[in-house]
Amino acid sequence: MHFPDHGDDVDILVQRASIALRIAQQSSKGYATYESSFDKNTPLRLTLISELRHAIERDGLELYYQPKVSIKSGEIIGVEALLRWIHPAHGVIPPDEFVPIAERNRMINPLTHWVLRRAFRDCANWHKQGFPVKVSVNLSAKDLHDPELPDLISGVAVSSNIKPSWIILEITESSVMSEPENALGIIKRLHGMGYQFSIDDFGTGYSSLAYLKKLPLSEIKIDKGFVMDILNSENDAAIVKATINLGHNLGLTVTAEGVESKEIMTRLMDFSCDVAQGYFLSKPVTFKELNQWISDSRWKIADHNSSLTAFAGLLN
Repeated sequence: MHFPDHGDDVDILVQRASIALRIAQQSSKGYATYESSFDKNTPLRLTLISELRHAIERDGLELYYQPKVSIKSGEIIGVEALLRWIHPAHGVIPPDEFVPIAERNRMINPLTHWVLRRAFRDCANWHKQGFPVKVSVNLSAKDLHDPELPDLISGVAVSSNIKPSWIILEITESSVMSEPENALGIIKRLHGMGYQFSIDDFGTGYSSLAYLKKLPLSEIKIDKGFVMDILNSENDAAIVKATINLGHNLGLTVTAEGVESKEIMTRLMDFSCDVAQGYFLSKPVTFKELNQWISDSRWKIADHNSSLTAFAGLLN
């Protein structure tokens, strides 16, 4: 990159450097100098950088929550906080599009701060209502390499009046393995403060079990790519069953994502899986929608024999 030929602003230079890096990775030469022809969407991407910054600063984002249900009891035992950006012109922009933008343009810290404040606040409100739910919050790879993250989370917890035991911090295998020693140090600090950890999308990364066993985990979440096809694929069914057994042998709770039907839920029950999450039970909903449902005192399902049918659709 050359200043000012390729941009006179740090954020623009960083963005264009990342574009050139992608081109270099695809080139046999192994290097590339940025050209405007590299990315036809560059003007839109640069616009989104500015608009995302404003959305964070002006509370223009939203958290949705997807329930996690005990397969044994039929109760909601937790919810996962899922970030949404509903853009006024472009509609819903998925997190896998705008989170990388935040990571590349030095906005991941304020974005993470926004998510933590909102999720912790909502968690505190639910506990005040007598709804003892645990809220799962996703952390990015950049978060796990930020030495100030424990202090940030501690400050948000104090201001929100929540207990660390109410929160589960979700991480991925790849986010840990990119810089395992640094990530492990931060994870252990947070665990020492009372926070629980979950490995999300388990089975899709390239991690070492030697490192995974060092992590102070309480939960593993089986990736939906395995769960959704367990009725049709013997291989996927075998992977899911083996993962459940591995998790239980390590003393962990096992959650299956991507539960799309009663039949999948029943199979997971046969496999002795602990927790289910997916559209059969509930799509992600807003705080207001879930809060209304909680206030109607319907969150506990006493008759487990009918719960698989009764629960599905209550929030859909």
